[in-house]
Order: sequence, then structure tokens, then C-alpha cells
Amino acid sequence: MLNSENGEIIEVNLEKLIGTYVAKDALNTASIDQEWGCLEFNNGMADIEPKTLYEFVTAYHCKQAA
Repeated sequence: MLNSENGEIIEVNLEKLIGTYVAKDALNTASIDQEWGCLEFNNGMADIEPKTLYEFVTAYHCKQAA
């Protein structure tokens, strides 16, 4: 589940976005880089910029609504 700045909570499967880079057992390593605002995994070895995450979530959400 992702919380947006406007308070919206969106549940989305990120496997297509991060599955190649982050193993399921490493999902608990997720954190937000305070300087860049990126969603990071594995101590920064894999990260997603906020814009990329937003675009993925928006596209995913639109597909689910269709």
C-alpha cells in the first residue's frame, strides 16, 4: 500500500516494477531515502524515483479500473 501526499492510499502490486531487482524476501528492506525521496530496497542497491513510482501506480490503477 502506498500513501500519497494528498492522503490517498493505493494498494498496488509492484512485482512488475521491482521483481527483477528485489527478491520477495527482501521486501522488508524497503525505506525512503530522506535526501532524494526514492523508495529504496537492499540498502539502496535498488531504488525507484518518486516520478517513476507515481507513473507506475497511476498506470496500474487505471488498468484495474477498466
